[in-house]
Amino acid sequence: MDDIEMREAQLVLATLERQWDDDRNRSFALKEQLNTAEKRLLALFSGEWEARGGDPSPAGVRDAAILGLLYGLGLRRSELVRLDVADFHSGDGVLTIQGKGNQARTGHVVEEARTVLERWLRVRGIANGPMFFPLTKSGHFLPRRLTSDGVAQILVKRAAEADVDRFSCHDLRRSFVTHLLDAGADLAVVQKLAGHRQISTTAVYDKRGEAAKIRAVELVRIPIGH
Repeated sequence: MDDIEMREAQLVLATLERQWDDDRNRSFALKEQLNTAEKRLLALFSGEWEARGGDPSPAGVRDAAILGLLYGLGLRRSELVRLDVADFHSGDGVLTIQGKGNQARTGHVVEEARTVLERWLRVRGIANGPMFFPLTKSGHFLPRRLTSDGVAQILVKRAAEADVDRFSCHDLRRSFVTHLLDAGADLAVVQKLAGHRQISTTAVYDKRGEAAKIRAVELVRIPIGH
C-alpha cells in the first residue's frame, strides 16, 4: 500500500470511527432515557415505592403482583386473567401459563416478580381459584375473576401514580422480549418464553437498534498497526 492509499484508508477509518462514536452516544442517551422510565415504573412494586408512601393496601399488593408478572414474564392480558393459584408452584417458582389456542407453556417467576407475587398470595390466601380478584374500595375481595378491562384500568391508575406515560400490557410484554434479546438471550429461547408460535413473530420485537449493531461490529478487528 503506497502513501496515498494509506492516507485514504486512514481517512475512511477516521470517518467510520466518528460515525460509530455518534451512534454510540445516541444509543447511550436513548438507553438512559429508557432506564429512567423503567426505574420509575419498577418503583410501582419495589420497597422504595412503599417507603415513599406507596400503596400498602390489598389493591396495592395485588397490582404490584400484576405488574410483576406482566413485566417479568411478558404475559398477555388474557393469560394473566386466566391464571389460577394452582398454576403457581411456590417451591421452584414455576408458573403454568395457558396461552393462545389453549397451548400451555412454562414460565419462571424469579427475583422481584416472585417477591411481589408471594406477597400477594399471603394477602389473598392460597385457596384454589382465580389468582386475581377485583377488590372493593374497602379492600374486600369480590368473588369473581379479574377481567382484561380491569387490568387495563389498573395500569392506567398506576401509571398516573408513578408519573409515567400511559402504557399497556403489550408495552410490558414488548419490553420483556426486547430486554431479553438485548441481554443476549437466544431468539429461540425467547420465542418459547413469550409463547410465540413462529420465531418470525419474536424477531419483530427485536428493537435493539444501533447499540446492538455497534456491539456486533466491534467484534471484528481490523489488523492495522500490528
